[in-house]
Amino acid sequence: HSRIEMHLRALKDVKVLHTNGAYTFKAGDLIHTENSYKYTQASFTKMLRDAGFNTIHTWTDPQEYFLVCYANTEN
Repeated sequence: HSRIEMHLRALKDVKVLHTNGAYTFKAGDLIHTENSYKYTQASFTKMLRDAGFNTIHTWTDPQEYFLVCYANTEN
């Protein structure tokens, strides 16, 4: 489905302090850190057009591993 889900596993007990208090992860706990969605240039351009963007410019590296897009709803 063109999605990567990332998790970290605590190797030992970890206490994380934040402005509202603290959270403790026990050794072995999984920490969900990211959902990353991957699209082809064609499928992403189609998604932009379907969302109402009519000015779309794309740039990619020679291997087409990475894509930068500019999209605008104005002509």
